[in-house]
Amino acid sequence: MTDWQEWAAQFGADLHEDATADSAASAVVGLSSVVEELKGRVDQAATLVKQAMEANSLELQMGRVFVRAQGYIDNAVADAKRDADEIIADARKSASRIIAEARQQAQAMIEEARNSPPFPVEVIQNLDRTIQSFQRANVNLNQELSQLNAFLRAKLPANDNGHEPVTAGSEVTPQVGRA
Repeated sequence: MTDWQEWAAQFGADLHEDATADSAASAVVGLSSVVEELKGRVDQAATLVKQAMEANSLELQMGRVFVRAQGYIDNAVADAKRDADEIIADARKSASRIIAEARQQAQAMIEEARNSPPFPVEVIQNLDRTIQSFQRANVNLNQELSQLNAFLRAKLPANDNGHEPVTAGSEVTPQVGRA
C-alpha cells in the first residue's frame, strides 16, 4: 500500500470504490512532484543569486584596485612633475651662477684692460679669444638648458599644478662686449 492509500485508509475512505479518492491521490502525487521541481528551481535561483553576489563583490574589489592604481599613478605623475621642476630650477641656478661668474671675470678683465698700460697685440688677442670662448660657453650652456627643458617637458603630462611652466630662454643670455 502507498502512502496516499494509507492516508486515505486512516480517514476511512474506501479506496476501491471511490474514484474521487484516486483522483485526489493523483493530484497529491502531482503536487508533490511540482513541489519537488519548485524546490529544485529555488535551489538553482539561490545558486545564481550567490554567483551574482560573488561577481558583484569581485567587481567591487576590482574597482577598488583600479582606484588605488589611479591614485598611485596620479601621485607618481605629481612626484615626477615636482622632480622635473626641481631639476630645471637647479639647472637654472647653476647656469645663473656660471653666467654671473663669467660676467665678473669678463668685467674684471675689461677693468684691468682699461686701467693698465697698453698691451701688446698678442695679449689683446688672447683676451679677445678668452672672451669669445666665454660667449660660446654661454651659448652652449643655454642650448643645453633648452634641450634639457624640452626633454623633461616632453616626459610630463600637461602642467596642472598651477605653476607657470619653465620655458627655455627665460634667462637673459649675457652679452660681453669689447672694451
